[in-house]
Amino acid sequence: MAKTVWDPRWSQALSLGTFLMILTVWGQGPDPLCAATAVLVGLAAQMAGTLVRVAQTGKPQPWQLPSALITSLSLSLLLRTQHWQTMALAATLAIASKFLVRTPHKHLFNPANFGIVLTLGLTGDAWLASGQWGAELWLGILFVSAGAIVLGQVGRWETSGAFLLGYGGLTGMRYLWLGESGAAWLHHVANGSLLVFALFMLSDPRTVPDRPVTRVLWALAIALLTFILRDGWYLPDGAFYALFALSPTVALWDRWQPGSAYIWPQLEYGGQR
Repeated sequence: MAKTVWDPRWSQALSLGTFLMILTVWGQGPDPLCAATAVLVGLAAQMAGTLVRVAQTGKPQPWQLPSALITSLSLSLLLRTQHWQTMALAATLAIASKFLVRTPHKHLFNPANFGIVLTLGLTGDAWLASGQWGAELWLGILFVSAGAIVLGQVGRWETSGAFLLGYGGLTGMRYLWLGESGAAWLHHVANGSLLVFALFMLSDPRTVPDRPVTRVLWALAIALLTFILRDGWYLPDGAFYALFALSPTVALWDRWQPGSAYIWPQLEYGGQR
């Protein structure tokens, strides 16, 4: 009998769910109806997509419900809207991208990032909670601690680390040149949504390059584009647009430096998220 291995996706889902509850109690969470819509629609879309794939291939497929839950919780945390229909659209787009926008072995985009960016572009009643959480020290410690656990389980710490060091270094030099204080720099780089992005979205092992060296280079490229968009063009959500723009290049990085694609534990077939 095969040995049962802990699936790190459950750790990530538990972390995101905990963040969501804390922010809700703190008064900084999403509309409860919109959050529930994201989860229910996301899980339903995942099951529908899996059933369609079974019908197409005639073979059993993994349900991948933990991944759908992660995507849905990420949308609930990061995307804000006053209309549940808009959140339903975001969840549908996010999950659909996993089945429709992909290479033979990977997703072309991070699902939550795909749903967020397209929903922002297609509707006029959605926005990102970029500055809503502020830069509370206790919240940052919570995000970093939970992120470190998940990164240790999936082994993609260099991706998040390279992004945070790259973006933090670039903004640090800018703040130093402008004569700003270290406290102002920390407030700028340590906000909750940027940490969730770096530690939980950017590190998705199924949407990053396969080799450590290319993951680092790719993350640094995202950090540079984020700096240009966020600090040069004053686009507070620049990190999400940078990831969206550079996600399709992962296939090129993998072609340049081939490696072994990540397979979630406990999956005996498919190897797909």
